[in-house]
Amino acid sequence: EQLGVGLGEGCEAGVRVAPEGREGGDGGAGLDGGDRGGQPIATLGHGLDVAGIPTAVAECLLKLGDAAPDGEVGMDAGRPAPRGSMRVVYLLNGSALSGGVKVVYQQARALRRLGLDVEVLTPEPPSPWFPEATEFTRQVESLEPAEAGRADVVIGTMWHTVPVAAAVEGAVGAHLCQCYEALWDGLAHQRSEIDAVYRLPALKLAVSPHLVDLIQERFQQRGIWIPQAFEPDVFNPPEVDRPDDGTLRVLVAGQWDLSIKGVKWGLEAVAPLVEEGWLRLIRLSPDYPPSELDAFTDAERHVAVPPAQVPKIVRSADVYI
Repeated sequence: EQLGVGLGEGCEAGVRVAPEGREGGDGGAGLDGGDRGGQPIATLGHGLDVAGIPTAVAECLLKLGDAAPDGEVGMDAGRPAPRGSMRVVYLLNGSALSGGVKVVYQQARALRRLGLDVEVLTPEPPSPWFPEATEFTRQVESLEPAEAGRADVVIGTMWHTVPVAAAVEGAVGAHLCQCYEALWDGLAHQRSEIDAVYRLPALKLAVSPHLVDLIQERFQQRGIWIPQAFEPDVFNPPEVDRPDDGTLRVLVAGQWDLSIKGVKWGLEAVAPLVEEGWLRLIRLSPDYPPSELDAFTDAERHVAVPPAQVPKIVRSADVYI
């Protein structure tokens, strides 16, 4: 609530501490217009200076005329819609418990707090673990262009939803990239199809600098870095230190069978220390396949934990890999 984001040409943002008492709607992050008030507190490079809050998405969308790659994407007549009338639709392929789904919800919530009309379309019911999702999620039978209705911007959130976003008549198609899906073991055989989608002239929004680089190097397109949201009111240090009992509690989060996440590598790295008896392994994952349970029997496991309970688990660890 103490952060403000002011944006300049081409969606480049400067992070500032908002003057005391300034805040956005619903107590969200306030937007500091240009150089009014506050001091820069972070410069993260890649042409976009932000503080890990997704309100930067809104300003990028509002400045599509400047942010469009090579002028191929833009609002009608090259002008962004007024904030109050702008409609943004996210296409989400599912609502299962995952960080990728939460990021979409966080962005939608932030845009709504800035006064935009935002809707998330998904074939599955809204996620019960993100209570506010019911306010802006609409369950549809399938993700088709007609379901988006009138929209200024339609954002595909997985590779196969991007062509649908691009096909919505009268809307700007955007591609929210949270990973390069061709690196997933189960999707490697579809790499040519995935690459074809990445070559579409959709506005690219990427959640990490390395994805911006990948989009530029592999597909010669500009990617705009929208950092992950951080929730300082939820993720905060413990009030008192954990008593020293001679052990080190090490947390490794993520799914074992998604090799792109490196969980197996992380567990193998700490395994010798677990065997010595002084390292306590903590696992956090939506599931635990038999292959992991057989390989690592000695662990404190938390399964399918709602996001609201995750900070407590993180606080209980001394080290987080």
